[in-house]
Amino acid sequence: MSDPLAEVIAMLNLRAVLTKTIEGGGRLASPALGSGVVILWRRAGRRLSAGN
Repeated sequence: MSDPLAEVIAMLNLRAVLTKTIEGGGRLASPALGSGVVILWRRAGRRLSAGN
């Protein structure tokens, strides 16, 4: 993703997924969802910290 707004939305979605995961006993809906969301989170974090 190169759109900063899309990256922020992805981070907010990750937060919602993780919150539901913690409240729901620590299980994500699917392992693929978990790994994909973590990748998006890391990319967005790097871009935000770099000022892009």
